[in-house]
Amino acid sequence: MQEKNYADVWLRIPDGHEEAEAEANVRVTETGYAVNWYLTAVGLVKTVEFDTLADAYDWLEREGFANFAAEEVDGLSKVLFAEVMREVQGRSFTLVHVAYDDRLTEDQVAALVRGDGFDDPAWERYDEWVSEVRSHAVADVREQVEREVRRRLCREFDNDGPWLDEVELTPEQEELIEEAIYDRDDSDPLSGLISNTGSVAIRVPLGEVPRNEDGEVDVAALAVMLGRPGLIHEGTIRHILAECYDLYLEAFLVAYVRLDESWLFAEPEAPITFETPNLWLGNPYAGNGWCDELPGLSLTVARSQLRTDDDAPGYSWQEVAGPVWSAFASEVSVAQSVNAG
Repeated sequence: MQEKNYADVWLRIPDGHEEAEAEANVRVTETGYAVNWYLTAVGLVKTVEFDTLADAYDWLEREGFANFAAEEVDGLSKVLFAEVMREVQGRSFTLVHVAYDDRLTEDQVAALVRGDGFDDPAWERYDEWVSEVRSHAVADVREQVEREVRRRLCREFDNDGPWLDEVELTPEQEELIEEAIYDRDDSDPLSGLISNTGSVAIRVPLGEVPRNEDGEVDVAALAVMLGRPGLIHEGTIRHILAECYDLYLEAFLVAYVRLDESWLFAEPEAPITFETPNLWLGNPYAGNGWCDELPGLSLTVARSQLRTDDDAPGYSWQEVAGPVWSAFASEVSVAQSVNAG
């Protein structure tokens, strides 16, 4: 902390003519307290350092100084404020606490999965909540500091004087304490909310199912569209298609994945790899089709393609089938950048 002088003024009035009038003030330093001793006619004579405020006051009294009326409370409160301020600067504060049942809203989850960034309107409510909670927490700590200054004032004056209850922090002191508290806030509410949110259902639109010249589903072209030509067991796809009766079919990757902090840092176009996802072939606008696991397959898509089950177009798979989502669990690798995949 930068050293500052405070108006804790002590005077030594000359007795007769053998001593010049002297003045001293107390300041807080990095390691303790210092007394600046002035002669009115000469200026600064010397600086004496002490470990504690009590030691500084004892020395002043031994040297014949007295803390006089008009400066007494104001000056002492500034020194004690600086003392408490130094203690505040040695602490950290958790201003925003996340309760066990606090979690992201559906629109915030959707924005996080898409990688839209925090300019998305979904985060406005989060920003307002954090700002309000932090503001109340800072006000509480500021009041604690003010009470502590009063407590130490009462201790110094042996609880003498009802005017001590009227001592308040100045606007400048309030600004200093608030800035120090905000700078030392170690809370990470977003990580806590993501952890509490847990697993979410993801549906990735992959496009319309390709057909050949005869109007039949082109399984080979579908494999190419999924990015894994020759690696998809044709029987699995034909099994899914056997349950599809609509002429219009779209393909969706369906998975149940656990969110973590890695989703905060991945770029929108970074590759996201799903291990053994499920494939839904059907018409989402009619709410039909069939879904089955693609065993042994890892499927990689750009993050910007991802949607939650409710956020993707048409009916959700939840509405179509009411699945037990734990059966759709998929391990996911979240690359942080486009070149990290």
